[in-house]
Amino acid sequence: MRSTYPIRLVADVLTLQYGKPLPDCDRDPEGKVPAYGANGVLCWTNKAFRRKPSIIVGRKGSAGEVHLTNGAFWPTDVTYFVEHDERDTDLRYLFYLVKFLGLQTLAKGVKPGINRNEVYGLQAPIPPVAEQRRIVAILDEVFEGIASVSDNMEKNISNTRELFDTYLDSIFIRRGANWHKVKLETVCGLQNGFAFKSALFRPSGVPIVRISNIQNGRIEMEEVVYCDPEDYRENLSRYRIFKGDLLIAMSGATTGKVGFNYHDDTFYPKPTGRQVRTRGKAEQALPLLLSIDQS
Repeated sequence: MRSTYPIRLVADVLTLQYGKPLPDCDRDPEGKVPAYGANGVLCWTNKAFRRKPSIIVGRKGSAGEVHLTNGAFWPTDVTYFVEHDERDTDLRYLFYLVKFLGLQTLAKGVKPGINRNEVYGLQAPIPPVAEQRRIVAILDEVFEGIASVSDNMEKNISNTRELFDTYLDSIFIRRGANWHKVKLETVCGLQNGFAFKSALFRPSGVPIVRISNIQNGRIEMEEVVYCDPEDYRENLSRYRIFKGDLLIAMSGATTGKVGFNYHDDTFYPKPTGRQVRTRGKAEQALPLLLSIDQS
């Protein structure tokens, strides 16, 4: 790490202390003290493990995640919390520093965990406290600007959705005089998807699109798994879908999620997904796979 500031071991500037389990009887949704898990605030309590601001570092699970506390808090047993010498280091500087160190790369195991001794062995630039605070002021301003841009983007998205919903209302609720009602089955067909087995997914072959590929009302093909068509040759022709079909999630938290297929290729949906096809549509396309599921 190149720096004009003194390079020191993390062990010399902070200590990672173990959190402690919070019994269910001490958890209170109306409590004033946040209890932190590895990924942020887990629950609330009226008991404080520590009353001074600190840094929470995920120890197990979401290992390496970093959060800054504002006052009293309770760190649960899947976290570390930071202690430091306030005469030597500024807490917010350490917060930005620890995030910069990318502790997630140190996580190991089936349930990823971080050994604090490995953290202690990392090196970091530690300027004088006054310079640390100057750097923090700059970083705070930068991230405040980023947050403002993000908020404006979310507001624009929300406004766009509201305009879109209003437009849909004008079409489907305030119907014209010449509109008439028909059963859905007279204008489209509904078909369940097919149960592709994840054990047969391959790094190449016929692409399988899952529920996670339904994004913003359309089918996105950025992250796709594959299967060998020979594994399913008796079913592919029956379950394929085509450009212009809709995919509807049928179960789980994403029930009702809808995506329009803009792609020229065809797909094959799983039973947790359903395809909708307009009657009379030409069915000419090369095969692709669609697998609507929760994975």
